Amino acid sequence: PVMNIIILGVSGLGIGATAPRRGDAAAAGHAAGGTAQMIRASCGGAHLTVRGHAGYGEYGKDIVCAAASALVYALAGRLRETGRLERFQSAPGYVEIAGTGDCAREFALVRCGLELLAQQYPGRVEVGS
Repeated sequence: PVMNIIILGVSGLGIGATAPRRGDAAAAGHAAGGTAQMIRASCGGAHLTVRGHAGYGEYGKDIVCAAASALVYALAGRLRETGRLERFQSAPGYVEIAGTGDCAREFALVRCGLELLAQQYPGRVEVGS
């Protein structure tokens, strides 16, 4: 079975295939040169929440969103494959993943990847606890 994940406005990976809605203030602000958008990730233990859009590139071609999406997509897929996916919720620009059992290494790896993105693209990705 295929897992549908909608996150961070990236369509290249089958993730976030929905286009910004008319009237979406954040998308409109970025498109009009307004305040920059940011991916905000919160990761602790066996729980990860990611919100927002990087706004680094053109919609559907944003490499920062693609990288963050790939990390999160891989985490959800791995936890699902091994029966350790406790909770998964997603909506455009939002995902929450909770694991069960021995999955701390998987979450730590994804956190590390997100922190590297935050270092490479300051102001576009932020990682907290």
